[in-house]
Amino acid sequence: MLTLETTERLLNLLNMLERKHGITNLDSHQREFLEFIVRQGAAGLTVTPNDVVELNLTSRSSTYRKLADLRELNLIKETWIDGQCQLSAADSTKEFVTSLRNGIQLLTAQ
Repeated sequence: MLTLETTERLLNLLNMLERKHGITNLDSHQREFLEFIVRQGAAGLTVTPNDVVELNLTSRSSTYRKLADLRELNLIKETWIDGQCQLSAADSTKEFVTSLRNGIQLLTAQ
């Protein structure tokens, strides 16, 4: 079980990393889209824009706008393979996840 002090440290780490990587200004849907793309990628699955649309969190046009925002923030990238757009976490997002994972391991080992 995490102590209050460890929990506060984890939250501080998360806030610091979010500021560093430009994630603090994301709305709830953008966060969910980013989380979905990261999780699917970590599982070795490909993600297309249509996969994100099928989450039915926003309208199709809003989803595409939010994905464009994530690309502009360099949080996701798109790769075209055989005429199909595939979305994945950008290097900055991978760095964020790695930093968070490492921080959690350090804090919970104490």
